[in-house]
Amino acid sequence: MDSKPASQPLALRGPWFVEPETDRILLLRGINLSGGTKLPYGIPSHERDRFWVDYDRYVSFVGRPFPIDEADEHLDRLKDWGFTFLRFVVTWEALEHEGPGIYDQEYIEYVVQVLKKCKRRGIRVFIDPHQDVWSRHTGGSGHPGWTLALAGLNPNHFAATNAALVHNMYPVPSDFPKMVWATNYFKLAAGTMFTLFWSGATFAPLCTVDDVSIQDYLQSHYINAICALARRIHQETDDPLEDVVVVGYDTMNEPGQGFIAQTDLAQFSEKQDLKKDLSPTPFQAFQLGVGFATTVEKWDVGALGPQKKGTVLVDPRGESAWLTDAEVSSAQDVFGWRRAPTSRWPVGCIWAAHDVWSPNTRSLLRSDYFATDPVTKQHVNFDDFWMPYVKKFSEALRQVHREAIIFLQPPFPELPPRLEGELGRVVYTPHWYDGLTLINKEWNGWNVDFMGLKRGKYGDGVFKYVRAIRVGEKAVRQCFVEQLALIKAEGKEYVGDYPCLIGEIGIPYDMKSSTTFRLLDLFTHPFRPIHISDPTSPQSKAMDANLHALESNLLHFTLWNYVPDNDEQWGDRWNGEDLSLWQGVGGDEDTMPGLWKDGYKRPPVIRSESQEPLMMSEEPEAATTVVVIPPEMPASEKVRKRNSLRASPDDRYAARGFLSPQERVVVLDDDDANSAYTVIAHEDIPLDVAFLVPGEKFGDGSTSAMSSVTNVGTVVDTVPKKNARDIPPIHRPHPVKIAGLPKSVAFVMTPTPKFEFSFETGSVDTVGLGLNPTGPTEVYIPKQHFPVPLGKDVVEEDELKTEVMVSIGEWRVISEGEGHWIVGWWVGEAVGVHEMVIERREKAPEGWNCIIL
Repeated sequence: MDSKPASQPLALRGPWFVEPETDRILLLRGINLSGGTKLPYGIPSHERDRFWVDYDRYVSFVGRPFPIDEADEHLDRLKDWGFTFLRFVVTWEALEHEGPGIYDQEYIEYVVQVLKKCKRRGIRVFIDPHQDVWSRHTGGSGHPGWTLALAGLNPNHFAATNAALVHNMYPVPSDFPKMVWATNYFKLAAGTMFTLFWSGATFAPLCTVDDVSIQDYLQSHYINAICALARRIHQETDDPLEDVVVVGYDTMNEPGQGFIAQTDLAQFSEKQDLKKDLSPTPFQAFQLGVGFATTVEKWDVGALGPQKKGTVLVDPRGESAWLTDAEVSSAQDVFGWRRAPTSRWPVGCIWAAHDVWSPNTRSLLRSDYFATDPVTKQHVNFDDFWMPYVKKFSEALRQVHREAIIFLQPPFPELPPRLEGELGRVVYTPHWYDGLTLINKEWNGWNVDFMGLKRGKYGDGVFKYVRAIRVGEKAVRQCFVEQLALIKAEGKEYVGDYPCLIGEIGIPYDMKSSTTFRLLDLFTHPFRPIHISDPTSPQSKAMDANLHALESNLLHFTLWNYVPDNDEQWGDRWNGEDLSLWQGVGGDEDTMPGLWKDGYKRPPVIRSESQEPLMMSEEPEAATTVVVIPPEMPASEKVRKRNSLRASPDDRYAARGFLSPQERVVVLDDDDANSAYTVIAHEDIPLDVAFLVPGEKFGDGSTSAMSSVTNVGTVVDTVPKKNARDIPPIHRPHPVKIAGLPKSVAFVMTPTPKFEFSFETGSVDTVGLGLNPTGPTEVYIPKQHFPVPLGKDVVEEDELKTEVMVSIGEWRVISEGEGHWIVGWWVGEAVGVHEMVIERREKAPEGWNCIIL
């Protein structure tokens, strides 16, 4: 796959992204990098130490999600897995944690350096200003701690008042309820902050800061912080990142709606789908916030969703979630802002100050306060406040990044707003999760049509849940397909004819274990645990069902997520979540101190000067061998031998690469761990068959074609970590660049891996898009399922055979990486629907242009 970066902005044509240089459609397959960015360096969510110290002004996000010297390893891995589009996570806190208008320039420079490394690999990104339930201090991530002090909230008392459930403050962190963090959207702290951010000028007019509404103050600082990053990216003119790497910006991750549009504050919000653990209504939250003992409901999530388990008396014992007068004054002195005088904006509960309720009588005065505009008396909805922000955000960014794509993300799982073309270059970027599996940590043979329920497909009453149930693996998979089809259709209807990219979708890896029954072991161990890497493991089934639904709808997506420091105990190190595709195990620092392990020395490795792994011999005792093959030579013509590199499912570290004449390499072997050589073609031996061994002569007696070169630089770790959760569905064939209009994509893993893909040329739809593609259709193929073709003249008895069939045209392997290969497919001037099938089997059907390899 060509990694040369684009020089023009990514084009949008209808629902498709188009490569501007070649007019080929891009079906974007990506990942979120990363959930690890939610947390500052050295403060995971399960540790109390260093949490909320001096407003958390002096935290640092430099090195999150990985230290810069580890970036190459992780980006190479993602590229090899076929993820060439990143939802690149940043947070407002990372940019502006020290105080209003004080930007962390060191962090911004760190981001720029990571983006440059993405550029060298041909990886595009869009920036995601991420938050969850407002901030780390309200149980999530995203926004700076000083915003809470600005509003007069005190995180030290959130636990006692149930204003937020925060992992860092939880008595026994390992007992923190799974996925409970999302309930914070409806608790006092996050509910208040989002209401102020979106609609403070309307619903909290007494709250002004430096003579502007708290809404304008918060929004302007948020937008300015994101623009500060955008300006730094824009300044890279000698080595451009804007448009070449960074194609656009998300509006804000999963925005909370606060109390906006709630019709009765004494009841749960109509938007509150998840209830778990203590679940106060807004009015109960107001009372708890000022220290009143209050009885609230306790909920848990069962087979059919949230279920009430009883009531609990919560007694804050007089503690308040609001800052005292002295604490408000102290915060003003630290940060330099000036709130409205206490005669106008009194210290304490903002909503009591606005006569929403009375602490004196503990009575709710205006139960529908947030449902209507206090001045106009008109009914309001969230979009009335969110869309003006989106326009303001977009206009400010495009003052810096003129061609920026706006990745529009409404609150999950609400309908998007009707745009009517007012945002220009826009992509609809909703999220979707299989909520039943996510909450219960279990893959079942049944599920529920959640989106259908939300849209009223099954009517009212208790039986609507019964009607929404799907039973059986096939029905569950089809249910996922239909839910994503609905989301895509809603985007087209409301947002317009723009691309739809699922910004987050993923599975929990910490699912309940599963077993398989073996009749042959009936009297010993008939039930055996299924390993996570087995295609029948719960994780494999769940991920395959998710990806199948995406492929069936031809959707672009970025999976959630890749966390470099995910570990077995704490998962993603944030709120007990464990959705990372990666969990590293092994490596030198863990299981291989030095070069020795289990009594033998690990096999020699060759790397290029850029530290790209080139090859590894198959046997620990084998001699180091360099295979010289020009990159431009079709893979089907290359000669392979036993002692040349061969990556396989059993040898995840084997790596095959290409060397050009005069390229320096580092050779690690038993004799000289730092020897360096320059590869030189020998006149008597063609490059495609030259196997060069240090210190030896060729078979014809001629002089060795290597000459020593010194000082090639530092040799990096030669034993990379394994992925403890390397499930088969992740390694998935998919079209990358399509010289026409995609029609279908399908992949099955069992019983035999099979990939089917079709696209169309010359149709009315294709012509309507104005496509005039140049170059072949390129398809990513993982070696884990399909070994790289060896050529029609090379057949090895013990090799798995890969069969590539196309209905028309010709194909060949155009590039290869450690764990994948790319097939190019040319159809010339042919018109119609063209089909490709790749599978492993012995005999091809008649009428197809194919080679069994």
